[in-house]
Formats: sequence, structure tokens, C-alpha cells
Amino acid sequence: MIHFSIQGVPPSSNHLYANMRGGGGRVLKTEGKRYKQDLVTHLASKYAVDLAKLSWDPCSRRFAIYAFYMPILQKNKEIARLDVTNRVKVVEDAVKDVTAIDDKAYTTVILAKFHEPKKERQHTEVWLYSESEVGYFVRKVAELHPDVQV
Repeated sequence: MIHFSIQGVPPSSNHLYANMRGGGGRVLKTEGKRYKQDLVTHLASKYAVDLAKLSWDPCSRRFAIYAFYMPILQKNKEIARLDVTNRVKVVEDAVKDVTAIDDKAYTTVILAKFHEPKKERQHTEVWLYSESEVGYFVRKVAELHPDVQV
């Protein structure tokens, strides 16, 4: 298992990626490249020891949790339209670069968002588990969502 903590919440992919003409996919804009490179540099330096210990069987199943602590409640207490799926891609790509494990290799990915109104406490957490660590994965899901029976 490896755990990353990232200060702040990543910008939306709508701001970081551009659509290629003719339906040729999406590419990182200059701002997106800068954000991703800064994130890769941060993860590689802060978690160098943990990354050095990471050795997973290339054929085993993998599990990931991405938790975003961000403001999700508006003044009238309704849930705001902050889409975590628009924020996870650049984090997945940065994690792929530092772990050398393609995000396509994860068989189960959980995205969660939690209300955190204070800007200085807004952050993103990432947990990656191998198949042999699935018990830890299930416990982390239960810890993050105690109201959900796992």
C-alpha cells in the first residue's frame, strides 16, 4: 500500500486539458503540464522512500481510492456541482508517472468527496493497494464511509 497526501484540490480537467480537433482525444494544455509536473516532482520527492519499496506483481489486481476534501456545500446547504471526476485525471496521470503503474491497471477505483470549507485544509488523499492488500482497502473504504456497509 502507498498513500499520498496532496495539498489543495487539483483544477478541473476542463481547465487543464484541450480537445484535439477531429475527435483526436485530449491533451494537456501548458497550465496542465505545469500542474502535473509540479505534482510529479512533489510526489517523487516527498514519497521517495515509499516509492522505492513499492513492488507489485504486474499481473495482480490493483485498487485505488481518491478522496477530495473540498467545499461541496453552497450557502443554502445544497450540494454544489463540483465534479471530482473532472479532477482525478491529472492526479491519476501524475501517480502513474511516479509509480510506473498505468491507471488502466486498477480494477477498482473509488472517488470520494468530503466537505471542507476551510481553504487551508482542502486537500487530496490517494491510497493504492495491491491484490494482497485488499483487506486494507476494504477497511479504508469503511473508515471513509462508515455509513456504507462493505
